[in-house]
Amino acid sequence: MSFVPPYPGSFVNPWPVGTTVGLGPPIDFNLTVNSATINATAEVEAVIDPNTGQPVNGPPPAGDQYTLVNLTLLYDGPGSASLPDFLMNVWTEGANNTLYKPDSCVPPLYPLSSGGTVYPGQSGSGNLCFTIASTDASVLLLRTLDATPKTGPFPIWFALSANNLG
Repeated sequence: MSFVPPYPGSFVNPWPVGTTVGLGPPIDFNLTVNSATINATAEVEAVIDPNTGQPVNGPPPAGDQYTLVNLTLLYDGPGSASLPDFLMNVWTEGANNTLYKPDSCVPPLYPLSSGGTVYPGQSGSGNLCFTIASTDASVLLLRTLDATPKTGPFPIWFALSANNLG
């Protein structure tokens, strides 16, 4: 029996920040994780509502922190697609398979989910904001729940914390 090494972009061999991965049909986006600010609590708490002048986000719950992930999505499929629909399938994952949704806080500057319809060759960039347990900060991964790379039928994983890179 021979050993097959983990494929690039797998849970045990995640892509590093800065990597662009083509996502196969029916998604048809190229996904780039531009950066990850694992402890972005101060930045997220500083977001001010322009109408009220009040903070949009309160402090995270005790033992938690805010995390920002900056992404670019380039659409390369036929017709058009919606950025927000795709983003509902991008979550972060910590220890013990703890999943975090990207809608738990309002990010500063250019929330990617506010983008609309895109056509071939168009892209959208911005921040997704997550509330994570502080204990997961050193092992945080980003994963696509339903998207698969063009090279195979697997979820795609990105290492957001340096401890995840082999």
